[in-house]
Amino acid sequence: MIFYRGEFPGLAVFETMSNSERSQFPSTKLDQLVYVELEASNGGMMLTVSEDGFTFRAVTPVGPARKIPFSFVVNGAEKLEGYGNIDWTQDHGKVASLQFVEVTPEFRAALRRWLTQLSAPAVPSFSNNHFIHA
Repeated sequence: MIFYRGEFPGLAVFETMSNSERSQFPSTKLDQLVYVELEASNGGMMLTVSEDGFTFRAVTPVGPARKIPFSFVVNGAEKLEGYGNIDWTQDHGKVASLQFVEVTPEFRAALRRWLTQLSAPAVPSFSNNHFIHA
């Protein structure tokens, strides 16, 4: 898992952690915006996601080692929600990792479907309009 360590203003420094240190599942870096609703009118943007949790950048700081409610929408319509533990925080609590602790089997199935979609290679579509005929 790769996470941002913001110790140097203006310079992004990344650290690599093995999956056994943070997660038993590989994380997927998102190329789409996924808004996460958190406790007490807080929210943020999901950065990475795996079968056992996600990292996010919060609007207001979150504290470490706490169980909080969360929800997010996948595929524009399916709301996934549950409870998770804040595993670690950085950037004064604005960047954090949440590990799923109370989710339903339906949540897990929907999450796996979404992760499969995220990891599927994009298939280009071609039409006759894309070719120039001489």
